[in-house]
Amino acid sequence: LRIARESDPVLLVAYDSSTETSETRNPEARVGMNKDRRGKPAVKLLVLYSLASRRPLAYARRPGNVPDVLSVGNAMRQLQALTDKRVALVMDGGFSSEENFGTVLRAHGQVLARAKLSWRWVREQADACLGRLSSAASILPGDLGVHGTTVRLTREFPYTRAYASRRKGLRAGDTDRFRRRVYLHVYYDSERREREDRDLMERLFEVRGLVEEGTPLDGRAEGIRDRYLDVRTRGGRVTATLRKDAATRACRLNGVFALVSDKIKDPSQALESYRQREWIEDYNERLKQDAGGHTARTGSPECLNGRLFAQFLAMCYIEDLHQRLRVMKSQLGRPNGDAAHDLGENLDAERALKRWLEKRSLWRTLVWFDAHDTVEVSTDIRRRRWNTETVRRDRMLLEKLGVSKSKD
Repeated sequence: LRIARESDPVLLVAYDSSTETSETRNPEARVGMNKDRRGKPAVKLLVLYSLASRRPLAYARRPGNVPDVLSVGNAMRQLQALTDKRVALVMDGGFSSEENFGTVLRAHGQVLARAKLSWRWVREQADACLGRLSSAASILPGDLGVHGTTVRLTREFPYTRAYASRRKGLRAGDTDRFRRRVYLHVYYDSERREREDRDLMERLFEVRGLVEEGTPLDGRAEGIRDRYLDVRTRGGRVTATLRKDAATRACRLNGVFALVSDKIKDPSQALESYRQREWIEDYNERLKQDAGGHTARTGSPECLNGRLFAQFLAMCYIEDLHQRLRVMKSQLGRPNGDAAHDLGENLDAERALKRWLEKRSLWRTLVWFDAHDTVEVSTDIRRRRWNTETVRRDRMLLEKLGVSKSKD
């Protein structure tokens, strides 16, 4: 039913997983990758999130030791079985190693992912695109501070086999390769370039100072020293000078990033779709903070099912309220042609409400209204209902959310 409410013909879906540490002997709690508490048994929760409506669509649980790259392909196949729409998966850079990207691309088909410049073929194409990215013709209409261009190419991608192949002599879990046509979108952001240049220079001068002071270096600092600095010792004094050519080469691709997709041809559309993915990061944070998603306090799979279902329902309500507040804030303080609404006093009150909402998270807003109660009394004499007193701002918010008012 939630999928049926999605209006777009192509369902853009973001995927994220979170691990819930289990303090009980739940058979599905297994030791795996847990960023919060490593070494503890955990249950993995997968969430598929619609980027168009900004609402969760589905969830699934997995044992904590199952890798994401195996889980996401299975979850997407299950989601595709529930709709005849095309489903496109948007992945972040942390998940999309080249082999993981190839595994998901081969299993699912329609993917948009962050491509890392450390991939050799991506770096070569990005380097070749620098000339085009410096022209005004490459400026994206949706973001005037970003230049973008697209390269179409066919190449081989590695993937992890789910099943053995006698013909190739490969076992399940081995790395295989396949060919696919993809669109590589390369972007250049001038503000990002300035920030990355500054960060690199600050790090180089920091390491140079440590070298000249004789302070012991860690492994990363030693790598920076060997790559970017010429160190000399004269009269017992250590001096370090910057290798300008090495620093220039290191800064060459600063401000450049890339996305890869097998379907989306337009760089502006690809960037807009990818940027929408950040909403699921907010969802995951709210799940842990507002819906008790840190620790699975259940001892059986049946109880865990019920707990995750209750969490999912709670997050559906929270995300719906978030969306209503976002729409409301975009309309507050703006004339709409209604003479009664467009009075200066009313518009000022709406702008004040907007400023009040922008200073508060949804959680703080809900806590604010915890002090408001509705009481119903039914006696043989009469029936009455009354509410806690509210100020004008509170009444305006409740009315715009459609909360019914007492007539008593």
